[in-house]
Amino acid sequence: MSFDVWWTPTAAASARTLDKPIADAVDRAQAELEQAGCAAADYRLTGEVLERICVIKLPYDYRMLIAFPSEQEVAVLLVGRHVRSPTLDIYTRLYQALGLEAPTSERTKPPCCEEQDEPPVDDALVDRFRDGVKRLRRERRQP
Repeated sequence: MSFDVWWTPTAAASARTLDKPIADAVDRAQAELEQAGCAAADYRLTGEVLERICVIKLPYDYRMLIAFPSEQEVAVLLVGRHVRSPTLDIYTRLYQALGLEAPTSERTKPPCCEEQDEPPVDDALVDRFRDGVKRLRRERRQP
């Protein structure tokens, strides 16, 4: 079985700025996603809406955040650093795009795949993310 992996414009723009070791790891992660789908991810986020997003740990403090619009489709939402910075942290950027507050409850890291190795499908999540990114861009341009 193979999976269709595609990138949001935000993720693609971030990937173009990566240093070679991280870019190579991203290429390997994409190849694994194409072959294994949700089984290629390290864990799933927890919290309302977030439980449909999975994480691939990359070298250093980099992460790749993915979602599943369908059972055969993987959308790369973001690639970036997990650092304590409100403008650089990949999770902060995700929460802002989705219009969510940062979770305050204890975080667990369940497997990405659900029962029977099925991905956590949400056909509207990627659109919500893209709409949120557009909204944030408009807000930043306004005086």
